[in-house]
Amino acid sequence: MSFWLRFIAVASLLLPAMASGEMTSTNYYIYADSIGLNGGDISTSTTYTLNDTANDSPGGQSTSTLYRINGGFQGMDLDESLTLTISDTNLAFGTISASAVAMNSVTTTVSCNSITGYSLAISNVSGTTPTAVADGSVTAGVEEYGVAVTGDQAAFVDDRSVIGGRQIAFSDSAILSSVTVVSFKAAAASPSGSGSSYAHTVTITASANF
Repeated sequence: MSFWLRFIAVASLLLPAMASGEMTSTNYYIYADSIGLNGGDISTSTTYTLNDTANDSPGGQSTSTLYRINGGFQGMDLDESLTLTISDTNLAFGTISASAVAMNSVTTTVSCNSITGYSLAISNVSGTTPTAVADGSVTAGVEEYGVAVTGDQAAFVDDRSVIGGRQIAFSDSAILSSVTVVSFKAAAASPSGSGSSYAHTVTITASANF
């Protein structure tokens, strides 16, 4: 049995629906306002730049399951960001024997400044694959195919089927350079050099929880 994988990485930055009130007339438009003594003062030195606000009210970010409020002068700047990198776009298993489980891995790195975190998932799959693992472990001598993940934000610890909608990592807070190793495993029941050939395309998507 022979097998190869191709990967597509997608970072999906979907901003929430927002309701806001602006002051306008025939002559001007004010995007947002803030109650405070002053705002936007920039202080600098050779080692830092500080954009400060004095006596700003109400300041900070408040959330619930239904809303998010960016309060205060600094909250007017919605500088949300999400990045996803993947270490490789192709994995070749070559010929898989019945005597051992073949494994190949890619490393994903996610940075997201949403205070409610992100989700990393297999969003789409296409092509042909061996039989999906169903018992939590890809085993030598049994035709099986699955995925395992390791890392601080890994969503599970066993071997699971490679299907669209499979969450592989998540965080419930902002994070910088979250690394998850995504390992694909395949095993054959037939002797090496016989059996079918498989090719699979896997789309991995990072979505911010804004």
